[in-house]
Amino acid sequence: MENLSENAIEGLYNTAYTFFRQGKYERATHFFRLLSIAAPEESRSWFGLASSLQMETKYREALEAFVLADAYHEGEDPRIPFHAAECYMSRGEEKQAQKALQVAKHRAQQSNNTLLLDRITVYENRRNEPCLSKK
Repeated sequence: MENLSENAIEGLYNTAYTFFRQGKYERATHFFRLLSIAAPEESRSWFGLASSLQMETKYREALEAFVLADAYHEGEDPRIPFHAAECYMSRGEEKQAQKALQVAKHRAQQSNNTLLLDRITVYENRRNEPCLSKK
């Protein structure tokens, strides 16, 4: 599998991404996993794998794939720590989630990603809302 052409890799990526967009996360995970083996240096394959695993609620595995996506993307993409923060939140790991959100916020500011900054603000505002008692 190591000697796949760029066209074959692109075809696999398109297939995986199509499954992801269709909500067929298990199938997307399968193809993104193959891509991660065939072209491990491609951060988009790891990001796709992590995102698919996240949608399957396999948060621990998703976090592992996000780490690899970040390493291959040279720590610049703000989406990676943002989605990692979501996984940490889903696992109840609030401190780790906050750390990841801070990294995402810094990167989003550096890249002027206002859409992601808005999403981060929503999470921050939720965290700061006072708890309402039930009557």
